[in-house]
Amino acid sequence: MIARAPLALALICLTAGPSFAQQAAPDTDGGRFTLQEVRAGFLRLDHTSGEVSLCRERDQGWTCDLIADDRTAYSDEIVRLEKEKAVLERRVSALEARLDAIIGLAESPVDGPDAAVAPSAPSTSSDTSMDDELDQALDVTERAMRRFFGIVQGLKRDYQTDAPPPQ
Repeated sequence: MIARAPLALALICLTAGPSFAQQAAPDTDGGRFTLQEVRAGFLRLDHTSGEVSLCRERDQGWTCDLIADDRTAYSDEIVRLEKEKAVLERRVSALEARLDAIIGLAESPVDGPDAAVAPSAPSTSSDTSMDDELDQALDVTERAMRRFFGIVQGLKRDYQTDAPPPQ
């Protein structure tokens, strides 16, 4: 009977080994991960990145699938909107500088030294075709304003030379 005891013990160990291996949880990589057992396997929280994965034992071993996280989608959208905002702020600044230059031209005398050359603000927009269209529109407006103020100046001169002296 004593000879059968080691044989029975060896048989129990051989059959119980695979069942103990199936119950073992995956390694937590030195505390980086926290595991929580759920019905489908284990939820794994990565303390470094904040990602949550569902880990299951399959035919080829343990596999972990990333669980969709709304926070990542929100973060990506925030980054996209911040980039778009920066582009729009640069365009607004360029347009304001251009508008200031046009206002300066409108307020300067037509026959003055500043009338010859119109200062232009550098364009920082990435859409060059839109910049070209804007430049053309502003050039037409500038020419019209110069012509209008030139006519007004001419009328003032004509009025001053033709007007009878006040009595």
